[in-house]
Amino acid sequence: AAVALARRGDPAAQGTLREMLSPAALEKVIDLPSATERRSKIEAIELEALLALQASVAAGKPDLAKSLRAEVEAETKSGLVGVRNNAQALLKSLQSNP
Repeated sequence: AAVALARRGDPAAQGTLREMLSPAALEKVIDLPSATERRSKIEAIELEALLALQASVAAGKPDLAKSLRAEVEAETKSGLVGVRNNAQALLKSLQSNP
């Protein structure tokens, strides 16, 4: 539900998205048997959050993404290439959408 709200730029999704963009928070709640599976699941969750925020910015509703800028900036240092690239793309779209 939070992802659908995020795509529309709804601020009600902010808390959940903040957790979705926190690898440390996700590490605590995702319990899978192998480290590879856990990393894959975390990456999928982070990507889902970033893509939802990108959709809201593209729809002309950047406020939610702007409110999570610190979390997005932290994701630009992710060890996961897909997450890092999507975070950088989101920040770039925020710059062109003041």
